[in-house]
Amino acid sequence: MRAFRPLLTVCALLVAAGSLAQSQPTKLRFQPGAGLYKMTMSTDMKMSFSGMMDREMKMKTDTSQNIDFGADADGWSKFTITTTDIKMAGDDPGQGMGGDPQDMVDGLKKVKIVGEVNQRGGTRNVQLADADSLDPMSQGAMVRSVEQFTQLGFFGLEFPEDDVSVGTKWSKEMDMKKLLEASMMGMAQDIQGKLPTTFEVEGFEDVDGQPHAKVKFFSDGKATFNINVGSGDTAGSMSITVLGHSWISLGTGMPTKSVSETALMIDMGMLQIQQEMKSEAKISK
Repeated sequence: MRAFRPLLTVCALLVAAGSLAQSQPTKLRFQPGAGLYKMTMSTDMKMSFSGMMDREMKMKTDTSQNIDFGADADGWSKFTITTTDIKMAGDDPGQGMGGDPQDMVDGLKKVKIVGEVNQRGGTRNVQLADADSLDPMSQGAMVRSVEQFTQLGFFGLEFPEDDVSVGTKWSKEMDMKKLLEASMMGMAQDIQGKLPTTFEVEGFEDVDGQPHAKVKFFSDGKATFNINVGSGDTAGSMSITVLGHSWISLGTGMPTKSVSETALMIDMGMLQIQQEMKSEAKISK
């Protein structure tokens, strides 16, 4: 046993050194370099309707996307996100709404999210391209994605300027008016509300042998609006809560892995919509 003690001591020292190095303050910077990344995302959703219609649907969606980065120029890198594959299982999301699942998939595979990102994950000029063929439901979902990129940063996370360590917190806020006015197809007017999001570094972990920062994010907000239903305006509201974690590569700044749970409630007077969603995403070179 004594013969193994020096080896065990060396191993213990190496582990301790690695843990100490990761516990030191460090900057989170987004620097993936030019080239192609692939993202896979799995989402389980449960949605229920009550009021003027009673319906419940469950659906699982597996999505594959390509993220193509251009060369860095003056601190900004162009990116293009395209959907390469979508598989849906469960209830037909277009049932009773005039939509066809295959049309939705075909439309989403044509559209692109384009923009520019800097080393803190901040974005500019984010927009949809080739989105003319999208159905209204898909259009709303893509507009919400664009607003998340625009207001919160690349994949919803802009890094702080200073070094971070365990316990470091920062926050961002989304304007719910910008989030909802386009995604609700113009039905909502006089939208008011904010969606604050807080971020916290919970620790440093290895993912696939590479050091990462584990960042918790939490959003909780509410918006109010009016809806014109033909016979007059009806007051409505939407509340949303999101809790999740992202594992950020210390080498590239990419969110290599993320998990989240979302609870959404929309009240339009005669109709209430409740949605629960669990998502897991992975990004690799």
